[in-house]
Amino acid sequence: MPATYEIDRERRLVLSRGWGVFTEQDLLGHFTMLGADPAFQSTFSQLADLRSVEHAELRREFIRRHALEHLFDRNARRAIVVSSADHYELARIYAEFAQYASQNVHVFRDMHDAEAWLGLVTTVT
Repeated sequence: MPATYEIDRERRLVLSRGWGVFTEQDLLGHFTMLGADPAFQSTFSQLADLRSVEHAELRREFIRRHALEHLFDRNARRAIVVSSADHYELARIYAEFAQYASQNVHVFRDMHDAEAWLGLVTTVT
């Protein structure tokens, strides 16, 4: 499965990463493993780095159904970072449907912007 995650308890963050050809089964498997992990807390934020995904084999209907599911708490911030226009479009569809399920998901093309939105970047004055 071309996906992995790391749970950073100190920062209350799930760092997810996908690469290669990413399928519906990969996404389901990722969320199943994450939900079963005893270190996972639904209130954690998520930073999903999908910049290394070469091809996403995800049907729009699947994206809609998956976005409406609740693994994360409605107050958890979730950032998806992509690099291509096609993947940006798919991620935006996911984020829009997630909003219907009261999920706080935003899509970015820049990792620094995503980290700043999640409050992970500290500014030096």
